[in-house]
Amino acid sequence: MPKIKIERYWADDIKDLANHLSKAISKKDFNRAILCLKDLLEILENKERDGKSRVSICFIVDQLKIIDPFIDIMVDSLKNVLEDEKDNHVKEFAVWALGQIVQESRNLELIKDTMPIFIQFCTDTSEHVQR
Repeated sequence: MPKIKIERYWADDIKDLANHLSKAISKKDFNRAILCLKDLLEILENKERDGKSRVSICFIVDQLKIIDPFIDIMVDSLKNVLEDEKDNHVKEFAVWALGQIVQESRNLELIKDTMPIFIQFCTDTSEHVQR
């Protein structure tokens, strides 16, 4: 099981949640781990939080992409974020994190479910995406 690499520049509440999540994973306490993950994903979905904090959650998602019980929760949260996200950086990293999960899982149903999101992002003509 992966130990979450916590970055020093993350917000304190995110560091604390990531630390609790990492400990729960190492103890194989998946009920507690899922609760911690849901708390982190709430931060990602909270449009009132700063973009830097929300992007940091995408990096945590990337580190957890191989843990099967977390995949559906993370995918649902990322899809919720991408439905109407206005912050271009958050959108870009949410698409990246979702792509990391899809690539790692190699699940045909997940690929079919998320393909429209990737196509929409790739055909986005906004200046931010084109760079």
